[in-house]
Amino acid sequence: MVSLKCSNQTKDLRMTNTNVSLFSDLRNMLEQSEPDFLRRAVVMLFQQIMDADVTQHVGATRHQRTGVRRNYRNGFRRRRLDTRVGTIELQIPKMRAETYFPPFLTHRQRSEAALISVVQQAYVNGISTRKIEALVKHLGVENLDKSAVSRMCSSLDEHIQAFRARRIDIEVPYLFLDATYIKVRQNHRIVSHAVFIAVGIDAEGTRRILDVMVSAGEDHASWEVFLCGLVDRGLRGVQMVTSDAHRGLQAAIQGTFVGSSWQRCTIHVMRNLLSHVSHRDKRAAAALARTVLAQPTIADAQRQLAAVLSELERRWGKKPAAVLRDAEDSLFSYMAFPAEHHLRIRTTNMVERVNREIKRRTKVVSVFPDAESALRLVGIEVVELDREWSLKRSYFTKKSMEEARESR
Repeated sequence: MVSLKCSNQTKDLRMTNTNVSLFSDLRNMLEQSEPDFLRRAVVMLFQQIMDADVTQHVGATRHQRTGVRRNYRNGFRRRRLDTRVGTIELQIPKMRAETYFPPFLTHRQRSEAALISVVQQAYVNGISTRKIEALVKHLGVENLDKSAVSRMCSSLDEHIQAFRARRIDIEVPYLFLDATYIKVRQNHRIVSHAVFIAVGIDAEGTRRILDVMVSAGEDHASWEVFLCGLVDRGLRGVQMVTSDAHRGLQAAIQGTFVGSSWQRCTIHVMRNLLSHVSHRDKRAAAALARTVLAQPTIADAQRQLAAVLSELERRWGKKPAAVLRDAEDSLFSYMAFPAEHHLRIRTTNMVERVNREIKRRTKVVSVFPDAESALRLVGIEVVELDREWSLKRSYFTKKSMEEARESR
């Protein structure tokens, strides 16, 4: 952007006048109890931003005579913008010698655009529900247009496709897998679809979301397609995979990541165990079972497990003990790795965090019109969450990750 050749004093005076005008208008609106104050305030703010930006492009304020003028204002064009306070209408300044486009119009959050596109797509396809209609009105979105929705969706789809097709080509010692469920309309019926999530910790100790997939089922074939896709894109060096005990997933892990160990999520084991214990005894049973995981070595954990199994069976019968006994072979895999990693690699909490974010974004839609729109919203949420993780400090230290590599 070209800067104005004027003194700092002139700039400060112009900015002060702009602020005084804006604040004066806002104060008048408040005093008059303007019913749509927030939306009008947003419009006023955007118009002030555009006016200041155009002044820098032109080199002069309105009707100002100056020797540094580079262009002239030439009216306005109207443009609608969907915001969190509803649909607003802006007057975009036009210039004679070039096209002006406000920079803030391109800075919309992709996740918000995805949410709006899903709601709009459901609405214009004639399959909206009362809940979706109420949501549209609450957002203040007006004049839904099929072509505009189509353009918005194609842009989001390209971004998600690029994320899902990108090369991985890194070592990921720890891999975490899980699935959550959403509702999708299919052949005039509402059916459940599984959302597969793969999260890894790379050799630098950084969390990464590797892929997301929406599938009509959660069977061995679906998981195998998902995992083979990761390998085809360059995923390697997997030493341990943590997941629940879904049989199809177990079989896919064994067939895809030969030579890696499998850790059954200890929280899932605990939930299964406590489902066979009365409510008043759950706290005591959980405290007893946790003593197994508190042991420093595999040998100590196995000795403690034998004692806990005997006590569980004595106090609450065979079913709780059977849950823990069946999980024994996959319960202590995490102990082969550095102690500072134990708490975080023996559960799927990392993927559960992603699932919670997905549920938070998808619950307002309730039923997706199709699998493509579901992947659109879920995919953009995953892309943005992965970007947030990449900007944070490492999950594990690089030194501890080197120790994990040596534990092969």
